[in-house]
Amino acid sequence: QIKSNQAAGNSNELFARVEVSKTNAYLGERITADLKIYSRVTMVNFDDWKMPSFEGFWSKETTSNQQIQLQNEVIDEVMYQTGLIKQLVLSPQKSGELTIDPLELSVVVRERSSGRGRSVFDQFFGGYQDTKRAIKSNSVTINVKPYPSGKPADFSGLTGDLSMKATLDKQQSKSNEAVNLKVTVSGNGNLYQLQPPNLEFPPDIEVYDPKTSDNIKVSGTGISGSRTFEYVLIPRYSGDFQIGPFSFSYFDPASGSFKTIDQEAFDLIVEKGEGEETSHSPAINIANKEDIKMIG
Repeated sequence: QIKSNQAAGNSNELFARVEVSKTNAYLGERITADLKIYSRVTMVNFDDWKMPSFEGFWSKETTSNQQIQLQNEVIDEVMYQTGLIKQLVLSPQKSGELTIDPLELSVVVRERSSGRGRSVFDQFFGGYQDTKRAIKSNSVTINVKPYPSGKPADFSGLTGDLSMKATLDKQQSKSNEAVNLKVTVSGNGNLYQLQPPNLEFPPDIEVYDPKTSDNIKVSGTGISGSRTFEYVLIPRYSGDFQIGPFSFSYFDPASGSFKTIDQEAFDLIVEKGEGEETSHSPAINIANKEDIKMIG
């Protein structure tokens, strides 16, 4: 039988905390939030969750375990059993003071029952009962600093430590033959929020919307990995073209400044291939594009 003991909420023997890696951060900077429980009593179960809303933050959980693993931790010379309920990576989306709401949950604890009314068996071996306690953690305020002035025109919107590399699968081709361009951004930062770069291409090269592929890992240390945008380019006419140049900017919280990565343009030599018309005709381009869609 489980008895409700709502008045026994937070105490020095059972409480919850929201612990963050930093309380001062720039826009988009990584913050790790640990939602933890501390106990000096025997915990049996958890229910009635109410997670913080994380309003003003982009958030993603790093934990996937269904059971909370308990371990011992000494706080002020007192031994507690602690459990990581959830761990999240946060990214503030607006400047100013942002508040993380408290975590609320109910914990079923097992306690020795009082001696009154117990059977002889319980008196000899000891009787126990399960009690439900309501727990509410602290709230946390994060001071989010805005970006400084001088934001580059090609700013990606990402904060972290990042790099960019563009590759072209060939630099000699024929008209109406596909050429593949890949632009990869890698490093530490919220790559999930990265949008395709704004690239300009020669008018005689038809460009399809990029395919996006991810190799992204989320852990307590943040978000890292890479996001790749792959473009299919179809040069419709022969000639010498330039693909690029490429530029990528991000904000570096360590130095408090914007960083820009530049890469030179690729030279693409296109020879006359099958199906190239002698005159530039938009109608021909549209027909060719439909043919390419049909064969995938």
